[in-house]
Amino acid sequence: MSRDEAADMVNSFLGVDRNVVIGHFAKMNGLHLKHSDVEDIYSVNHGLADKAVAEGKSAHEIKLYRDRSIRAFLLFLVCCTIFSNKSSYYVDVVYLQYFQDLSAVREWNWGAAALVHLQHYLDDACLVTVNQMAGYMSLLQGWIISHFPGLSVWAQDPIYSEGMPRNAKFVPGAGHREPSSYRNSLDNIQTYGCVFSPYDDHRHVRPLINSCWFSGWLRCGNLKAKHLPERVLRQFKHVQGIPRKPDLSATPGMSLYEIDRVFMEELDLRMIAEEMRGQAVVSAWDHEPGYMTWFYKVSHPVMRPVQAPASPPRPPNLEVLIEAAEARNDPNMLQVCRGVRDEVERSLREGEAVEGTPVHGIMTDDKVGRTRRGGASKAHSSARRQAAVNVDKIPSRAKGKAVSTTTDEPRPEDAESQEENEDVEENFSEEGEEEGEEGVDEEAEEADEEADEEGDDDGEEEVDEEADQEGEEEGGEEVDDETEEEMEEEEESEQPPPEPKKPRKKVTRVTQGRNPPRVKPPPVTCYDGGPSDLSLLPGFGKHVAVPLWKGELQSRYLRVMNNGKKINNFKICPKEYSWFWNVVNASGLETLRRTNYNHTDWGLLTAFAERWHPETGTFHLPIGEMTITLDDVSSLLHIPITGKMLDHNGTSCTKEDGEEMCVEYLNFPISKCKKEFKKMKGAHIGFKALKDLYLDNLKDALKAERLKKPAEDVEFLRECTIRCYLLYLIGATIFTNKSMQYVDVIFLTYLRDLSLVNTWNWGASGLAYLYNYLDAASRPRCGNHGGYNCLFQAWIMAHFKTFGGRFVDERYTHDNPYAARFLPLKGPKFPGQHRSALDTMRMDEVVFCPYEEHRQTRPFQDISWYTGWIMCGSAIINPHLPERVLRQFGHVQSIPRHPDVSAKAGMNRFTIADAFASYLTANYVTEEMRGPKVVRAFDTVPGYIPWLYRVSHPKILPPVEADPPTHANLEEDNVSGECDVSEVTKKVRADLRKALDGQLNLADALVVIEKAYTDLEPVDAYLVRRKRKRDSGEVTKKRKKKKKTTTEDAGTSSL
Repeated sequence: MSRDEAADMVNSFLGVDRNVVIGHFAKMNGLHLKHSDVEDIYSVNHGLADKAVAEGKSAHEIKLYRDRSIRAFLLFLVCCTIFSNKSSYYVDVVYLQYFQDLSAVREWNWGAAALVHLQHYLDDACLVTVNQMAGYMSLLQGWIISHFPGLSVWAQDPIYSEGMPRNAKFVPGAGHREPSSYRNSLDNIQTYGCVFSPYDDHRHVRPLINSCWFSGWLRCGNLKAKHLPERVLRQFKHVQGIPRKPDLSATPGMSLYEIDRVFMEELDLRMIAEEMRGQAVVSAWDHEPGYMTWFYKVSHPVMRPVQAPASPPRPPNLEVLIEAAEARNDPNMLQVCRGVRDEVERSLREGEAVEGTPVHGIMTDDKVGRTRRGGASKAHSSARRQAAVNVDKIPSRAKGKAVSTTTDEPRPEDAESQEENEDVEENFSEEGEEEGEEGVDEEAEEADEEADEEGDDDGEEEVDEEADQEGEEEGGEEVDDETEEEMEEEEESEQPPPEPKKPRKKVTRVTQGRNPPRVKPPPVTCYDGGPSDLSLLPGFGKHVAVPLWKGELQSRYLRVMNNGKKINNFKICPKEYSWFWNVVNASGLETLRRTNYNHTDWGLLTAFAERWHPETGTFHLPIGEMTITLDDVSSLLHIPITGKMLDHNGTSCTKEDGEEMCVEYLNFPISKCKKEFKKMKGAHIGFKALKDLYLDNLKDALKAERLKKPAEDVEFLRECTIRCYLLYLIGATIFTNKSMQYVDVIFLTYLRDLSLVNTWNWGASGLAYLYNYLDAASRPRCGNHGGYNCLFQAWIMAHFKTFGGRFVDERYTHDNPYAARFLPLKGPKFPGQHRSALDTMRMDEVVFCPYEEHRQTRPFQDISWYTGWIMCGSAIINPHLPERVLRQFGHVQSIPRHPDVSAKAGMNRFTIADAFASYLTANYVTEEMRGPKVVRAFDTVPGYIPWLYRVSHPKILPPVEADPPTHANLEEDNVSGECDVSEVTKKVRADLRKALDGQLNLADALVVIEKAYTDLEPVDAYLVRRKRKRDSGEVTKKRKKKKKTTTEDAGTSSL
């Protein structure tokens, strides 16, 4: 299609000016329109159709605008799905021709076209040079999930019904970008891991039609692809046989016209006949004998080798190559000379070389064969030059390095014997050479000069180069052929095989003495003050407690983010606006406006955050572990802790998606929205802009109601007002970030349908959001602390009576959230005082169950026993482990199981949502795990505190030298602070007086006495323990005194 034809088509079918279309084509460098342009065309025509209806224009004009908007929508739909291309931002105008007659759109074979389009990109994707893939990827992934359900992570859509397409059933996870793990999984896949016919339970909705058996070419425009069902008979529940060649079904060279004609006119002839289909399967993976053998012979089913070889493959002619390489090596002249020398020395020792023979003269007379008329002997010069030329063939003499002996005999270390031995080597290296040898080439002379310059590198003495020609001539005549052969045989038998050359190391510029290699420090297995066992906290080395224990970071504090003043000063609608308050109260978030403090104690929150450990999701204190649980959130804030947790992808949405949501759900003008996003550097709305938008929508809603505008317009403005307020509320409370300036637009996703706001689990997601910031605050380099810090401080004030200055609001009633009970004071920002107080805290300073009197308003919910991951989107996932803080639920604390057992690794947002929804099956603290109820609020099993001090770091500061060491049996040491004798006796006396004032019979008297006896039992135990400690102290003093007296007596007697 030409550019002019395409422009005319767009002008006619979509109503866009022809010149504008041509301009778009030039900009896109082809017959393409941007997605945004098609959306604008749809919006404009849709608006014109509505306007024409409102103005009562002709039916023809209304239909014209409606048809244009429908065509724009269908074009956008097919190009974003079945005809998706690699650009992912434009549509091909060529598909618009199939929407000319909207009543005939159904007659086109869109399914075959989508399959051809996808196979075209699959053909490209199997090439080495291709790194992008397009086509309908949702179709491909849906096919993979249907046939290989265990290969990837996915979840079933809860709103799916059998009337929908099967692809709508799946909600795939993010997966991995790196395909290595999937390659291994596909290489190791088994037949029972594949679902060959996954649509059996869907056939009543979408039955199998005969055209699915068509075998041949399919096409989409100029693209064509093969469709060969005979190669995948098991997907049709038939036994797979060895198929015929593809060319027999899809004839090569068919034109596009022929492909259309065959599919339309010869469809019945091209279908797989019953005989070719074969038998029905018994097992879903059945195939004919020999099929897999044939398949592995003609294809490459496995992508990676089964086992990597330990060494490179061995050539079949390896022995021949080795022999050829050895044959190319010249004889080792040095070995030959030393062999001759050793033989001559043996002859001298055994008397075989008698005096007067040439051999005897060479070995005894230093002057013989040395000089001739004061000049160097030509024979020895030739030998030296020859040695220099062949020096690269002797491994130990390369580049002027010292010669190393390779014989079994040790080398002489004496300098004189070394010189003598080298003389003999040079004399015998030129044996048999004639006296008048004059020919020396230039290369030998250059090699001789290099040998002269480099020969002294290792400090060895140079060998004399002068030799007497006559002496050499005489010496050369005495060695007969038989002796030479014996010497060669002996040398060959003694010479070891040549060693392979080692690669030379690069010489560094700096000496090793100045820059010694770094020594890797040994792994740390324990820390001062704990833990001595890193099984629970393997990443403790990065925790802020490590530098604090060493005396570092003493002035560290966190800037605690708090938007309490923003919420408390927010001007909300009057109570008479029921349309506003009915929705806000039903959302379950209204209570958040009553749980905010104007001031937070930075030092107190910093001290607690320094004791947070991400591995367990708890605070590690000297008295044990404690944490903010779902029950704490429910009681302190009164927001939902059941339902589906927020499951958005990432931490924010794109600017384009954010702009669309703001325009549609907040009535935020697109120009202002873009300006705000640019100012906030992302899809965020500042609190000031959001408050102004709330007031504008509220005024517009009241004005529209007053002017009696259409109910839809009034309802739209009211809903936008409510969404602005709720978005402001959650952004300034449970989702407070470190900027304290804006709220993420991603949370608007959960406010689109106001009737479903209370179905989301705001409590669990808000708690995960706070946990995430506590994880960051436990690292040394963190300076700001986000999350809902009013919740954090309310939790501390509820559980720790002596920490943090506060007032109790006299107007508080239990109808309000428990956090509204407190009015905290602004404390110091430095946490030094609180660190020391937490290190020396006692059991009786902790209120493990502070909400007993509040249960009538906010009863305990069973979901609080959920153990596993909680999340706020895919990027914020943290563990919630109530089994580690059983005392907060009124049970005796036991040594808990490892966190990995409850919060399993490798889970994503879909599997976490499923685990939370079905928590009773595997993610639940059962009755057996909870153990017995406490008698005293701080009860633990024996050994819990010693275990905690072994695997954790309960104290932040090291002990002062004057302070006594803290024992592991801390629970016994703190009993003295727990038992108040005066209070117990007063209570017993009051009970007895009350009983005596009434009418008592014998049975009632026995009950009163038994109760008094039980109440006084802790006092008795306390007094006995005190007496033992006092007695042990007095005994110690007496022993010391006695020892001192004995020493004095001994000194006196010695005098």
